[in-house]
Amino acid sequence: MPVSKRAKVQHLSKVQKKDRAAKEAIFEAVRECVSNHPYVYVVRVANMRNAHLKALRERLQPDTRFFFGKNRVLAKALGSTEPEEMAPGLRHIAERLNGHVGLVFSSLGVEAMQAALAAATREDFARAGTRATARIELPAGPLVRTGPWSDKDAFPPNMEPHLRSLGLATSLVKGVVMLTAPVVVCEIGDVLTPERAHILKHLGYPMAHFMVEATCVWADGTFTELVQTAEAMMDAVAMDDLAMKKAAAKAALDADDADADADAVPMLVAA
Repeated sequence: MPVSKRAKVQHLSKVQKKDRAAKEAIFEAVRECVSNHPYVYVVRVANMRNAHLKALRERLQPDTRFFFGKNRVLAKALGSTEPEEMAPGLRHIAERLNGHVGLVFSSLGVEAMQAALAAATREDFARAGTRATARIELPAGPLVRTGPWSDKDAFPPNMEPHLRSLGLATSLVKGVVMLTAPVVVCEIGDVLTPERAHILKHLGYPMAHFMVEATCVWADGTFTELVQTAEAMMDAVAMDDLAMKKAAAKAALDADDADADADAVPMLVAA
């Protein structure tokens, strides 16, 4: 018999958002950390992976504390203007709490912190939007995991429909997953789609690095920039790329002009 609509269970509980009390707790925790830690860092994370970040937190305890998310609350706690800042120069830290960054309080000096963050770098599988770091081509025939993070074994038969859904031209022949035609999964520099990222993961090719980098530091009233901002670095890369393209285009144009001059035949005019 069909289930009566009257017997339908209505769930009254809802996932509650963080209220004002939670924000105030973060606010107070940040202010307490300013008083208890001599160094304040802003860090940015590339290819965020929660497991790696958790391991880094545990490794640096109890001398270091990380705060991620709620940048406005963090900035407000530090003080965004000179009259509001908890200590001279902290407003510069607050100004840089934009985007995917975190706030770190520590008793570790700059060199020790940079060494600890560098040691936390981990290789991992790429996700959609990451640029490929290698050219991966698969030959036609039995499809085998060939990446360095694989056992070099064949794919099980029940994975064939999934691999086909990712865009691979596969078929099942006598229980063996076959690639019916060679395929280039990615070229160096390609922006990976979700499908290509999943294919590389199945093949065992890691193309991303979890990295944490300190961009600036405040200590004893002094603010110091440690590296270029992400935007400045991206602009520099874009300018270099544009310059290379312009140089290549000019070289091609000069080569065409030289070929045209070499092929030109002087015309003889009869008197």
